[in-house]
Amino acid sequence: MKKYFFVILFCTLIAGVALAEYTGVIDSLTARTDGDSISLDWHSGVETGVRTYAVERSELNTSSFDQMSTVVATGSYSMYHYKDVHVTSAQAIGQSGNIRPLSDLYKYRLKIVYDNSISYSQSITVSRPSSGVRRTWGMIKEMFH
Repeated sequence: MKKYFFVILFCTLIAGVALAEYTGVIDSLTARTDGDSISLDWHSGVETGVRTYAVERSELNTSSFDQMSTVVATGSYSMYHYKDVHVTSAQAIGQSGNIRPLSDLYKYRLKIVYDNSISYSQSITVSRPSSGVRRTWGMIKEMFH
C-alpha cells in the first residue's frame, strides 16, 4: 500500500511541474484596432525571472518580426498595455515604385526576456485601422445599395 502511495505522489508532483511549465507566463493576449492605432493588452501569470516584454509586429505573409517597443515587467499577475501608433504610417515601396501601406493584416507577439533566456508568446492577428476617409466612403456607399 505504501508503494502505491509513493507512486501516486510522485506522479502527481511530475504532473504539477509539467502543468506549471505548460501554462507559461502570458495568461491572455489581445489586440484590437483603436482609432488610427492598434492596442495590445496582456495579462501575465507568474513572472519568475521575467525582466521585459518586447512587443513585435510582422506582416501577415512574412515570418520575420520587427521589435516595436519594450515594456518592463512589473510583477506576477499584472496587466500590460501597448498602443501601436505607427501602424497607419507604416509604408513600403511596391514593385512599381509606388509607396503603399505594408499590409491590411498584422501579426503581433511578445518576446519574453528572462534573466538568462528568452521565449515567445503565440502570435495574434489584427487588421490595420482604416482611415477616416475610407470609413466615410464605405458609409456613403452603404446608403446607395
